Amino acid sequence: MSTSGKLHFLLKGELRGYVFNPVRSEGLTFSDPNSDLRIVIRSTIESGKMGSGHRDLEFRVTTSGDVPIDHIHFVEALIDRRYLNASGEVKELPYCVGGEEKIDATGLISEGYMPTWEMIPKGLQEFGCDVDRYLKTKFIRFLQLLRWQQKVPGPVDIVREAMNETLVINPGDASTSSLYWKTTHEYYHYTPRPKSEMNKVVLGDSRGLKWPEHVCREFTELWKDQTADEPLAHQLLREAQNIANKNHRSGLMIAYAALEVGLKQHISVIAPSAAWLLMQTQSPPIYKTLRDYIPLIHKGHSDIGHWNSIKNWLKLADKFTTDRNRLAHRGEEIQGKLPEYISLTEDLLYIFDVLEGREWAKSRVSSDLRKKLNWG
Repeated sequence: MSTSGKLHFLLKGELRGYVFNPVRSEGLTFSDPNSDLRIVIRSTIESGKMGSGHRDLEFRVTTSGDVPIDHIHFVEALIDRRYLNASGEVKELPYCVGGEEKIDATGLISEGYMPTWEMIPKGLQEFGCDVDRYLKTKFIRFLQLLRWQQKVPGPVDIVREAMNETLVINPGDASTSSLYWKTTHEYYHYTPRPKSEMNKVVLGDSRGLKWPEHVCREFTELWKDQTADEPLAHQLLREAQNIANKNHRSGLMIAYAALEVGLKQHISVIAPSAAWLLMQTQSPPIYKTLRDYIPLIHKGHSDIGHWNSIKNWLKLADKFTTDRNRLAHRGEEIQGKLPEYISLTEDLLYIFDVLEGREWAKSRVSSDLRKKLNWG
């Protein structure tokens, strides 16, 4: 007789604000090549009623795991509205709440009542919590990598760890994500919910995601690199983009920090011997570093051969530094345009990605710059 069984899990929730290209009515599906993890993002609107894009998106993240056969029996009984005595909160039946019987002596669960998470076996609780955390962590990493690869803005503070260890994305505009389970290949069913759970997972913005075959292939390679995470500089730039219209001064300061961090981290990757000195001493002028040092540390790199052709464009970084210092040290209004500084920073961060070996990042650089750099 088997001593274990397969328990399947589904994390499901809303993904607000993003749209899909209308030619992909099926949304996107991604399968981890090294596990049974599967991520689906699709519209809940009927085909043909989506207008210019697929809004009202939902995400579905699935996986499975082996659990003791007793846990399989407990879950199957719970799905059938029966409660098997467990090593959880409930030790004896009948079970009453406020003097009202919710589970009778035979284990029959009353209509409209759902046992809470604390009432299931302790081992199953621990396993379920691990799976819940695993699915959220993987889904959040998927979104972080995808928006970095797709050049799609979004909140920098994607993940917040709440007291109850739930992961929150964009908590100001959040909806509830839910965990489901099943023991067969039939329908998923709600898992019991913790008594005080507010389990929110939402990513908010208004940009489009794409999923053509070449993007899927490139993303799979990015996903397989376990060291790959959305760089801090890109996250800082997102924060600058999000607040630029509301507070241009803060937007400028954060955008400059993104450029400075991105430049330092890039040099640390390419020239590790310079990393300590770079981090411990006053930063050299950004414009001069971009103009002179970047081509020096990439000497012989095929993608840096036309760097001289963008030197005039790089002068904007000098103007950016002047405005940043004018604002930071004297509180004066900036002379340049913040959108130009943000665009400069975004292009440079993706250029750094290219020079670090991420070929897909070339298409994220502005077309005029790609032409000047002879990147096609």
